[in-house]
Amino acid sequence: MLFGEAPSRIVLSVGSESIAALDAIAARHGVPCVRLGAVGSARLRITDGQTALIDLPVQDLSDIWRGSIPVKAGVPPVPGDAEDARLRAAYDRLQQRIRGGRA
Repeated sequence: MLFGEAPSRIVLSVGSESIAALDAIAARHGVPCVRLGAVGSARLRITDGQTALIDLPVQDLSDIWRGSIPVKAGVPPVPGDAEDARLRAAYDRLQQRIRGGRA
């Protein structure tokens, strides 16, 4: 699961200097704590061993998230509005990758 809104799961991002403290807090409260990965690249890469499941630019993902409601609502970009056009282009690139079997 990349993202879930279930009340029993959360995803945290902490600096490497805080991992031990987070593990200790979770253990003290009997909460399972699993390290999923590391932050520090301009791409989101999720792998299953050697197989890349997702490998996308973080900027595209941010653009898609920020522009998802207007795109889904069918609100066209305002002519000359570079931000809206950029969001739609990022969304279109992701849709092409999904249709092509790569996400």
